Amino acid sequence: MNSVSIIMPLKNGMPFLKETLDSIKNQTFSNWELLVIDANSIDGSLELIESYNERRFKVITKDLGPGLARNYGIRVAEGEYIAFIDADDVWDKEKLDIQIGDMINNNFLFTYTNYSWIDNRATFIGKNKYFISRMNFNKFFSKRIIVMSSVVVKKKILKDLNFDAYDGFAEDLFFHGKILQKGIEAIGIDKYLLSYRKHGKSRSRDVISNQIAVWKLYRNQFNLSLLKSIFVYSAYILDVAYRRLFKIN
Repeated sequence: MNSVSIIMPLKNGMPFLKETLDSIKNQTFSNWELLVIDANSIDGSLELIESYNERRFKVITKDLGPGLARNYGIRVAEGEYIAFIDADDVWDKEKLDIQIGDMINNNFLFTYTNYSWIDNRATFIGKNKYFISRMNFNKFFSKRIIVMSSVVVKKKILKDLNFDAYDGFAEDLFFHGKILQKGIEAIGIDKYLLSYRKHGKSRSRDVISNQIAVWKLYRNQFNLSLLKSIFVYSAYILDVAYRRLFKIN
């Protein structure tokens, strides 16, 4: 039977962690392991995980940032498929069933799903309405729409990629971009299978640091020319402005 390794970087995940763990434990797809890569949490997160007495929850203590934590999880994962979730996001109970089923039936190697937003009280905020069903390397930098907690990949496509080359802001862009750079296409599943949490502690809220990191990734990791970098970054800004102006998401 096809197995899934779910990788969760963790650093003091309270108070949202329980909702995340419940959404994993309640998956209708049952053949999974959760690899929690914990950077020395001291807020009760580890005690909470232990309280589940769930043999599929596996905690590995490594003082690593989110990107390197995911990379370590990939190296020790036993599943044929790799899924990712942040410690404050929530999955629909059928997420893995639907996503893995589509991947098996269509021989997809890299998939992501649509998502809704929730706040720090798990209150529904809205649904993302800007969705692209296929993503390749050329489109990716100007249409950065893949959310890490929605991603599932076939493990075999990661074996020759060095993700340890980077671990800063926008590490998810680095991860997705390196896979797409191999010529692998990401397939979007237009179903709302993820609740993405917006709150003050989220790293993604540090907009300036994220955008500086994105520019450096364009130039230093993906070796885009100055002209190409300006073009795709400008296209991305215009794309975001269009969405905000017309309240698409």
